[in-house]
Amino acid sequence: MALCLLTARTHNPSTPLLLFCNRVVEDAAPGEIVDALRKANVQFVTLPLTYRLLQGSVSRWGNVFYVLDIVRYFVDCLPYDAIVLTDADCLWRKSVAVLEPALRAERCLLYSLRPEDQKNYGGDVLINGMSRRSMVAVLEGVFGKRIDIPPPHNGGEVFAATRAYCHKVLDQLDPLWRYACEHVSDADGIKTEEHLLNILAWANGVRSEGANPFIRRLWTNFEDRNVRASDVDLAIWHVPAEKKFGFRRMWESYAASGKPWSDRGPEAVNAEAGRWMGIPVRNARKLGQDLLAKVHEKATERLRALARIDGGVGSAARDP
Repeated sequence: MALCLLTARTHNPSTPLLLFCNRVVEDAAPGEIVDALRKANVQFVTLPLTYRLLQGSVSRWGNVFYVLDIVRYFVDCLPYDAIVLTDADCLWRKSVAVLEPALRAERCLLYSLRPEDQKNYGGDVLINGMSRRSMVAVLEGVFGKRIDIPPPHNGGEVFAATRAYCHKVLDQLDPLWRYACEHVSDADGIKTEEHLLNILAWANGVRSEGANPFIRRLWTNFEDRNVRASDVDLAIWHVPAEKKFGFRRMWESYAASGKPWSDRGPEAVNAEAGRWMGIPVRNARKLGQDLLAKVHEKATERLRALARIDGGVGSAARDP
């Protein structure tokens, strides 16, 4: 999260940057991260998490609807003409200004998954708990809008929208949220913010692939690597496989340097991010680090599995 915001500041010296959290950031984050973000003039916004499905109804990503609270806060409390939200496992490589012409023209920019970026989702394949076919059915049932062929699926890593678009979707949100809560037990139903944002985008005629020239979901692990040379030209990298690897190492390197983040220029930050994330090429150092991390991860999983087996037998004998 710190590196997402710090790289954003590198390329956007005067753009307002906000970190939304349902806890006081100073209480939740390590002191060195709080200090770095304060020096980067990141504003901390403590905002309750109110959009949440019934506890226990989903097994993963219980906080993903927080985007709805943030959009409502943006409309009600902030003076800006547009907002760009990204996942925390993103790195900025260019100014937000490169998105502005497209955002003014399109009102909303979403990242549409292509087969080379992720799976080639069919109509009935569940995408984080919901198929595109079911999204189209909800679109027709809630909004009365029919689409014969499901559009591409838009990922949740970025949501860029004008104030006018946010106003419109908030006016449309209540019946869709009620549907999500009433059908929370459906095997193929609304489980994440992606599903809501897709349905709302389709209801409002948002063009697919609006954000695709600016961001890409980059898989850098061994089995799913999809990186290509042209990725260095993107404005934003979404690198989910690097949360425990490249991000951690890049932060530790920065913290150990003892130098302020502001001493780094845009080109230096981009080059450093490329080395730590292995984009476009994973150098020998990162390859070795990733191999060791992978071996350690697999060994830990194996030990935990053995411990569960041993613990289960012992517990059953002691506490029938």
